[in-house]
Amino acid sequence: MKIAILGLPKSGKSTIFNSLTNKIDQKSNSFGIMKVPDNRVEALGELSSSIKTSFAELEIMDFESTQIFNDSSEFFSDEMINSLQEFDAILLIIRSFNDPSVPHPFGLVNPEKDLEHFLLEQRFRDIDMIEKRIEKIDSEKTTLNKKNKELAKIQSDLLISLKNEFENGISFEKINKNHEYKKIFQESFFLSSIPTTIVFNIDENYLDGKIINTHKNISQSWIYGKLEEELLLLDKKEAEEIRQDLKINDYSIQNLVNQVFKQNKIIHFLTTGEKDTKAWQIKSGSTAVESAQKIHSDISRGFIRAEVIHYSDLLKSGSFSEAKKKGILRTEGKDYIVKNGDVINFLFSV
Repeated sequence: MKIAILGLPKSGKSTIFNSLTNKIDQKSNSFGIMKVPDNRVEALGELSSSIKTSFAELEIMDFESTQIFNDSSEFFSDEMINSLQEFDAILLIIRSFNDPSVPHPFGLVNPEKDLEHFLLEQRFRDIDMIEKRIEKIDSEKTTLNKKNKELAKIQSDLLISLKNEFENGISFEKINKNHEYKKIFQESFFLSSIPTTIVFNIDENYLDGKIINTHKNISQSWIYGKLEEELLLLDKKEAEEIRQDLKINDYSIQNLVNQVFKQNKIIHFLTTGEKDTKAWQIKSGSTAVESAQKIHSDISRGFIRAEVIHYSDLLKSGSFSEAKKKGILRTEGKDYIVKNGDVINFLFSV
């Protein structure tokens, strides 16, 4: 899964990037890998005495924002829009902390205004792209025969209808449910189509309810960015104790990652054995044979059946053999819908 980190200069993008990727790197357009913490992998690794444990990974890009900004600046460059087509999700960092030594590009720190700036430009960019398509169709009408002119009018009318929905503030998620627009979405890239999580980068002065978010339909998270970056210098246990003492687990990196998974409908199944215990990312609703493809195409092609048990049931049983004796190790076919936390042993022939 590829995630783009966007935000205004001085919003704390690099701080969040460092916290996610567990490294200090202030370079522009930084790329990093996050190994997603997962207690299930650690527990199953111990159970199976695995030589290796492998966590699910996120590929993260911190996009450069060094240009001079003011109220009339464009957030998205054409180059950025082209690059974003390769990403599965966006983390939009909204500055929600006060620090006089770090001036805000618009002057005053105003999270609601910054968020509105981004959302409006995102929508206007999509509207502009639709208008260009309509103009192109109109410019080619004179060269078309009668039949193709009728088809062009149908397409143009559909684009006008889509443009009206964007202008009326209808969410992309809702618009996307209209199957009439399916071909348009397949042919063109819409910024609004990338699942976006709003990340309010807060400090110790933040109070619940302080930020008035009028966009309730957008995934959102709050994080103490600077504190999370500082906790990188401590060992895992000590850092977790500090989070618990400060009662900020709801504002942690782990909570942010969970929110991204929820927004993007991502779940994990697990495989375990003496060689390796590993977490695998899949889309919610994936079948057993589709999940097998994540491991290797040969397993998918030669799929026979899958032995499935939830990881908590496997831990209670102590081993696959004990789970089988108790009758809780199930046999499932290729159309089985994999659940989050399933431990799967695929049987296949080559």
